[in-house]
Amino acid sequence: MSAFAGAMMGMNFGSQLGAASSNYEMTKLQNEMRTESAKDAMNLDREILIRRRKEESRAYVQSNIDLQRRALEAESRANVSMGEAGIEGLSVDNVKSAIRRQEGQTRQRQKETFDSKMDTIDDSFERSLQVMIARMQGLTPPAQPNLLAIASQSFSPAIDSKMADSFDGWFDKTFSSTGAEGTPS
Repeated sequence: MSAFAGAMMGMNFGSQLGAASSNYEMTKLQNEMRTESAKDAMNLDREILIRRRKEESRAYVQSNIDLQRRALEAESRANVSMGEAGIEGLSVDNVKSAIRRQEGQTRQRQKETFDSKMDTIDDSFERSLQVMIARMQGLTPPAQPNLLAIASQSFSPAIDSKMADSFDGWFDKTFSSTGAEGTPS
């Protein structure tokens, strides 16, 4: 084999090793970037959902205050109307009880709606978390350069039949005459 052929095989080995190493590093870098992107997306979703939770809580509190105010106004109007009509006693108490019962029913419906909205927000967060995990699990693992494969590709022109026969003989002599326990006999 000439020095030029040996140098060419060495350069081929170096270039293949460099390409494999670059591919390995690039895949690692891409995975890091995709992981960061998945985390950033999840953090943004979390911030949006926290804001939605606060908005829904404020709206719920405000609707309870409005309901209480409307119930007090209705009770006040009933008192005035019945007082002007000269109605007293049990009739007035019955009207007030009906107003409070309606207020309680409305308050319960509002609470159920609020709880449902909070559950939906929690489900959205869980879905966001699962999407992030799926994105991270779907990353391609970087492949380590296989030095033996690269070397065998690069230097295969230098291996002739005499060298292969010599290796086969050595391999057979070393590994084929083993006893039952796997030790050379």
